[in-house]
Amino acid sequence: MRRSLIVAALTALLLAAGAQTASAASRTWRPCSKAATKAAAERAGLPARMDADARLRSIFGDDAPSSQLTSIGRSLCADFDGDGDLDRLALYRCCTVSSPAPFAILRKKGASYAIAYSRLNDAVITIRTAGRDLVEREPKFARTDANCCPSRVRERRIHWTGTGFATRVRIRAAPAGARTIAAPAAAASAARPAIIAKPIPFPARRKREMAAYARRHYGIDSHRLRRPRVIVEHYTVNDSVQATFNTFAPDVADPELRELPGVCAHFVVARDGRIFQFVALSLMCRHTVGLNHTSVGIEHVGRSDGDVIGNARQLRASLRLTTWLRCRYEIGTGNVIGHSESLSSPYHRERVARLRMQTHGDLKKASMDVYRRKLRARPCS
Repeated sequence: MRRSLIVAALTALLLAAGAQTASAASRTWRPCSKAATKAAAERAGLPARMDADARLRSIFGDDAPSSQLTSIGRSLCADFDGDGDLDRLALYRCCTVSSPAPFAILRKKGASYAIAYSRLNDAVITIRTAGRDLVEREPKFARTDANCCPSRVRERRIHWTGTGFATRVRIRAAPAGARTIAAPAAAASAARPAIIAKPIPFPARRKREMAAYARRHYGIDSHRLRRPRVIVEHYTVNDSVQATFNTFAPDVADPELRELPGVCAHFVVARDGRIFQFVALSLMCRHTVGLNHTSVGIEHVGRSDGDVIGNARQLRASLRLTTWLRCRYEIGTGNVIGHSESLSSPYHRERVARLRMQTHGDLKKASMDVYRRKLRARPCS
């Protein structure tokens, strides 16, 4: 009898310990079905919240963010609040390493889910588990870092307190494995069109002048173009590629603003559809006040919007070039603009007060609406 009581007591203790272990395990985040998590996110209204987010809308432009952010990159499950229901984390992936990677923690109540915590604008590298906590890591780029290789990371530890989520953030040097970020397997791409190299002179002096210009106008001490977020379309107000080259090649102060370096654009599209590259994509060009620090400039030989939109060969070539660029740099169609739309860009930035409202009239919104509609018919693969 005494022995049976001891055995029963030991059994009860083991069962209690096992129950505690199972309970603890259920509150620890672990991988789970991406399809089920995507369905839970939709039931919680996460796509609608992404579409309502002003920052995401400015990045994706005319495209609804939820139409681009359709893939769940990581799905984790845990009963984080201990109520017996399985809660979920959904991390979305889109396009390139510099794209936003929205994520949300979805709390289950009965058959429904609610968003308990979310961050929609971070370019997340990873979300890892740390017991019951989650640790989000996102790149933090210094001004001189290449797009692949942030020198630092921001780590955000996310902890359930019993009544809500608390976070702790620290910035630290990027560990060796995070210094080079591989692009996602499904990175957006488009075929590179045929491009004829026709470089204008861009010697060391012009680079120094470009760096000085960037310092005055943008507070950036560099001539380098890094991670462009905008493509600006122009027309040349002349009749040939050579005339455009002759305008851009001399490094002389422009007659309008009287600044150095001389004006330029990265590409020019001829009337017959040939594409010429004047300037490397790694260099800033002076083509649009307020946006030179973050934009690629494309000129089109012509004297009016109608010359460009009405020339089928030139327009097809322009759309091929712009599609390749926007897919390469993950630029939403809404951030492909005409020069006349520069002041409405969310990326517009100008430190010189007298130039904050300066723009030109080429490629007006009505023309660019036609252009962007045709561009949306050429999605990234």
